[in-house]
Amino acid sequence: MVTIHSVLKNNDLEFDVTHFKNEEFELFKYIDKYVKNIGASNRINYQINFDVDPEIKRFYKDKIKIKGNKDLLKMAFDVIVENAQRHAFINQSKQNKIEFS
Repeated sequence: MVTIHSVLKNNDLEFDVTHFKNEEFELFKYIDKYVKNIGASNRINYQINFDVDPEIKRFYKDKIKIKGNKDLLKMAFDVIVENAQRHAFINQSKQNKIEFS
């Protein structure tokens, strides 16, 4: 997992988001793929879920297109997951859970 912290630590230059190009993509599909990829890791001691209210899915016809940068969004999600691992999941023997909803 590449974190913003490690990017900044290993780079003398300031983290400049203008170097990342924006593109249009489907948010639900992107988050679903992110959750599946991180959930496939055998190193995790938690369950990760992505649930969207059925009313929202129906209203948007299962698609919300946004303009942004997938790499920056992944870094943001990675920071959330990393913070949960470091600070919230104190009991390693317990099944912990992260929910994106």
